[in-house]
Amino acid sequence: MTNQGTPSTAGFATRFGVLFGLAGLFFSIFLIEFNLDNSVLSLIGYVIFIGGMVYAMLQYKQNTQSYMSYSQGVGLGAMYSAVSGLINGLLFSFYIRFINVKFVEKMLNDIKIKLEEQDQLYDKQIESTLEIYSSLMQPGFFFLTTFIGTLLGGVIIALIVSAFMYKERSVFDN
Repeated sequence: MTNQGTPSTAGFATRFGVLFGLAGLFFSIFLIEFNLDNSVLSLIGYVIFIGGMVYAMLQYKQNTQSYMSYSQGVGLGAMYSAVSGLINGLLFSFYIRFINVKFVEKMLNDIKIKLEEQDQLYDKQIESTLEIYSSLMQPGFFFLTTFIGTLLGGVIIALIVSAFMYKERSVFDN
């Protein structure tokens, strides 16, 4: 029997990053389109993301006779997060730029209503706050924050998940 080596974590990270990145994106769009601005429902997006990472690691371990080093797990999780964040960021930016062009306008209106309800700000302060938000709420900014946030959050999650899922090869194994 020949040793075919350890499979690359990149293939697993890419495959499942795309798959679960798309699943998370479609879930987010579903919440937006049906006006389900519920924080409990939005937690399902995190469950999809973390579940995808765990599933990718389980599939990797299944292909390596149940072995995965801690660094392989963290690397797989980080790459999974990068791919997922890239898919989410690009397609969500496309969505708000070409499909749901009123998304930013609706968000700004919601922010304005919340600021006015506080009754602690003057009209000029509300206007300047909305101008700042308006300049930031561009598709490019959404892409950048989605990608960086997913990557950083994913690395932290990968550090935790890998600590529970790793299994080193024994020095006595061939």
